[in-house]
Amino acid sequence: MMANPKAEIWNDEQIYTDIENAVADGSENLRDIANECGIKYETFRARCYPTKKSTPAFIEVSHKITAAIKRGKESRKSNIKAAARRGLKKLLEGFETVDVVTEKKTTGQKTDSSGKIIPDSGTTTLYKRETRKQYAPNATAVIFALCNLDSENYRSIYKAGEQENSDGARHGMIAAWMQEQDERGRSFTKDDFPGISHADGGS
Repeated sequence: MMANPKAEIWNDEQIYTDIENAVADGSENLRDIANECGIKYETFRARCYPTKKSTPAFIEVSHKITAAIKRGKESRKSNIKAAARRGLKKLLEGFETVDVVTEKKTTGQKTDSSGKIIPDSGTTTLYKRETRKQYAPNATAVIFALCNLDSENYRSIYKAGEQENSDGARHGMIAAWMQEQDERGRSFTKDDFPGISHADGGS
């Protein structure tokens, strides 16, 4: 008896890995998952919802699909957390961006008797130009980190400052963080924190 090729796919553990990866990469519903895995949507949906008449093997496939989707959601959550940590780290420390623009310059072009440039008569050179931009630490990110990582010392100060002088409270926490960074050998000026007025009267 010839095996059912449609059934064989569910005997291969790779399909459950593909389902997990599809969910981890952002697939939000069964149709998206099916498309990512190259499975017909109706077939996939039927496998996800066994009936009372379903065989034990069919039900086992459904359980494997459910488990793969659950693993994918956990992986996606972990990926988002990791990305958030990397983003917060950049905002806390400051970062640099590099924009690369490819430009074209043509020299040695010739003209005809009427003074018009003859097409393809010169030499064209491609070269890259880099533009670097430095971003200072983000004040809001600094406050967020201090309030969450050392809430005992900072959260109450920030809440009290919000009622009386929120800008002063933010400045105090920024100053404390700058002092800590300075002790690590990194110096900052007040210009590193645009948008924060200076409670100590500095310019």
